[in-house]
Amino acid sequence: GADNVVTLDPPTPGESNCIYGAPDVASAETTVVGTTGPGGCLLPDNAVRIEALVSIAWRELILNPDELGVQSAEVIVEKDGVAEAPVSIGALGGSIVRSEADDPGPCSIAVRVAVDVPAPGEGETASRVSYALRVTDTRGGAVTSEPSVFDVCTGEGEFIRGDANRDGHINVTDLVWINFVIFGIFPPTSCMDALDANDDGAVDQADFLHLADFIFRRGPRVPDPYPLPGIDPTPDDLECDPPPDGSEEP
Repeated sequence: GADNVVTLDPPTPGESNCIYGAPDVASAETTVVGTTGPGGCLLPDNAVRIEALVSIAWRELILNPDELGVQSAEVIVEKDGVAEAPVSIGALGGSIVRSEADDPGPCSIAVRVAVDVPAPGEGETASRVSYALRVTDTRGGAVTSEPSVFDVCTGEGEFIRGDANRDGHINVTDLVWINFVIFGIFPPTSCMDALDANDDGAVDQADFLHLADFIFRRGPRVPDPYPLPGIDPTPDDLECDPPPDGSEEP
């Protein structure tokens, strides 16, 4: 059934040029409810609030103006690029309300849609999630807002990129550490992400060269997280766990 149907008042006498057009998202805003994790990633107790202003107009003589309105509104969620089944905003406790103050004209209506969508919960494996709003009118016309994309907190430990031994500084010791791990002199560290100095998702000689250029020649800086600790903003197969005593041991 419909989430809600909002209607257009009958046109004024003699008016015959009211025309129907598919819904249009006049404006949309997405915000996060609650305190996010490092780098603004979503935590399980966060919610994503979607608020949109949608307008609808006729393109024909209105015989039954009560038919003009919003039939349904759904939230479209994608996790790591995979779309999930749409969820009705009614099921999420959202609202669809006519806003006469925003009506575009005598043959149009404006509605405001608002809904809070829970962030991915505990145990979710997705690292990125997007949210969009799809509104369908009573004539079957539909419009979808531009998706808003958020990183999902993965539970990984924070690190400074290039700080291989995790002592809080980047220096020659880190270069030695990276080389020793590459050649098997040291075992893999608890945070291989920190050794990935060029953030290409692998630990190899390219990381040694990138960090050396940064330290000795003031070359390109290492990618985030740097200079403050944070989680890896780039999805890859490298992991980062907190070290047992706050720093690495060979």
